[in-house]
Amino acid sequence: MQRPVPKMRDRWRSFGRMSRLLRSFQRRICQIR
Repeated sequence: MQRPVPKMRDRWRSFGRMSRLLRSFQRRICQIR
């Protein structure tokens, strides 16, 4: 029962990283334009 907790946390961590990358990418696109 204590195993799905760390898995969900890992997923949230990966999601945060993806959102951060997307934000940096959007900023770069805005600068290029």
